[in-house]
Amino acid sequence: MKEFVIQRYRADTPSGAGRQTLLRIDDEGKVLFADNNAETVLGYDASDLEGIMVHQVLASREDDPFAPVNRHRIENGQTVLVTFRHKEGFFYTASLSLRVSMRDSDEAANAHITQQENSEIDPRLLRSAESAAGFGVWELDIASNQITWTEGVYRILELRPGADITPEQALFYCQRGQGRIRALFRRSAHTGAPFTIELDLLTAKSKKIRATLNGRALKTGGRVRKLGGTLVDRTGEMHRDQARTRAEKILSATTAASPGLVAAVDKNLNLLHFNAPYARLFASIFGATPRVVTT
Repeated sequence: MKEFVIQRYRADTPSGAGRQTLLRIDDEGKVLFADNNAETVLGYDASDLEGIMVHQVLASREDDPFAPVNRHRIENGQTVLVTFRHKEGFFYTASLSLRVSMRDSDEAANAHITQQENSEIDPRLLRSAESAAGFGVWELDIASNQITWTEGVYRILELRPGADITPEQALFYCQRGQGRIRALFRRSAHTGAPFTIELDLLTAKSKKIRATLNGRALKTGGRVRKLGGTLVDRTGEMHRDQARTRAEKILSATTAASPGLVAAVDKNLNLLHFNAPYARLFASIFGATPRVVTT
């Protein structure tokens, strides 16, 4: 498995200048990962490239980085020129060099577990974690007022990933509490205090959801330069709470209409619910008002 740095080639442009993209390719020639610059450099979105054989976006087999002539030069630290086929059908030349030679799989038995820095996490793992756990990560640069989001935040708000949106427009999705959010951001930027707030949101597709917004100050040189945190989707919990409330209302209405004694207890005989006739009889016998046990 190897990582390749790819850059559009122009004779009048110095080497290393211009946008670059990174592809991670296994020894069979399958693309395992493409960074966010893939579309700018290669014409394909990262999701289009991941999982395909690299020769599908090359002009010919001779351009394959694993072809003998190219492989030998690349492994010796040289940059090679290959011809790519753009998604729209035209061909162009790009320079290709080796970034990192990954360890062979047979070395795994001698490997050690170490704490991984967040910057080294494969973006696909982050996307998978966000999708499974229903959260997204955001970061605000205080000086420029620019916000960056991971794909998870776009997914929660039902926005197209990468959609152009301003911080003020983002607040439109809050059904209430916009002033409170602004105040929390200002306080965190000024004092460095973390914050958490529950929000009722209306997504881009007019779907009502509930989320928790968490934030904290990110300091550099002792000063708060950025704010960052997570947006966690709590809609499932909201729906369960709503279902529980509806069930409790139905139960209360049903038992209130019954003239007989009605009571519900858990396995430990804690009183969970009772109607008015039960309360009156309980009070007449024990001289006290029954109380529901809350958990």
